[in-house]
Amino acid sequence: MEERLSRPRKGTPWTNEGVAKLTAQAVRQLRLDDQQAFVVIDTAVEDNPGHASIYAAEPEKGDPYARELRSLLLPLLHNRMSVDEAYR
Repeated sequence: MEERLSRPRKGTPWTNEGVAKLTAQAVRQLRLDDQQAFVVIDTAVEDNPGHASIYAAEPEKGDPYARELRSLLLPLLHNRMSVDEAYR
């Protein structure tokens, strides 16, 4: 995972950071092949009590599986806002 994140981004660079507001329940309800698609882990810290990390339930299935998962998750990410707006 760290190796993938360290690679330079191809294409148009991101121009800003953002925060998506969604519920862990909504993520946990996503299914692929009748199986829970994601695992949500509480990664809250004192200055960010609402933070959680989202992981593929079966990462060993590789990139094609990850692309399917991304398409499931994208509709939940439409409620985006700037970092400043989220933490006012």
